[in-house]
Amino acid sequence: MSHFGDLVLTLRKERRLTMEVLARKIGSHKGYISGIESGKVNPPSVKVIKKYAKALGQDVKHLVRLAWVDKAPEIIREDAERFLEWCRSGMPPGAPKP
Repeated sequence: MSHFGDLVLTLRKERRLTMEVLARKIGSHKGYISGIESGKVNPPSVKVIKKYAKALGQDVKHLVRLAWVDKAPEIIREDAERFLEWCRSGMPPGAPKP
């Protein structure tokens, strides 16, 4: 499962963009977009994520978090997944755990 790739695929389809059009918007190639969306290619650098965020109208920090979780080494992947869930819950920093 690729959090980043899954979201990019969903957003691209919602916006009725082809892989070719999205690739042009971020300065890449259709094959790269396909690899990201299928999870066969690791999520891109922050520089490229910024281009995705602009092209898809998304918050860059959210996309960076998803990419970070996808890239997390197996030994801390569970921790990274929990961090992502915590971010999604909207809890402010320093808030006590329920």
